[in-house]
Amino acid sequence: MSAINGFVRSNAAFLLTDGLSYFKGIPDDVNLNKAHRLYRLNAVVAATGPAQFGEWLSGRLAYKSFDNLIKTAELQITHHFQRYAREYRNGDAASCVVLAGWHEKEDRPAIYSIELETAGTPKALLVRQSAEFEEKHVAASLTELPIISMPPPSLEEFQARTMT
Repeated sequence: MSAINGFVRSNAAFLLTDGLSYFKGIPDDVNLNKAHRLYRLNAVVAATGPAQFGEWLSGRLAYKSFDNLIKTAELQITHHFQRYAREYRNGDAASCVVLAGWHEKEDRPAIYSIELETAGTPKALLVRQSAEFEEKHVAASLTELPIISMPPPSLEEFQARTMT
């Protein structure tokens, strides 16, 4: 599993990723770039799941600005995820996509995240068993977050770090 961690300050959004990738369950590369700059923007995209998905996605997003991208990001990311899963993963994929960048109109940084799964993943199957879903793909809404942590810290760890 990829680790994507980040936080927003008043003057910047920081995004950190691990560099590990696997091939057939065995560590394959420890220097993989998982945060990909979006051309002509003060923004990056990173993704968990298949190691190549983040880079593949970064070249397919359409935008004029970070503000413009965020308006259509949920639709674009979901569409490209479904395509990637179908064409490269035999319809079975899960990913958390994270966008970090600068809102020009509001003159501030931001981090957004969306969780995506296809119906073939064990995690998605558990979700489908516990609720009624008509769609083949389970996708949470694109959400702005002040902090992102994978895996997330416990409430006690988070409170201990924010109290110091």
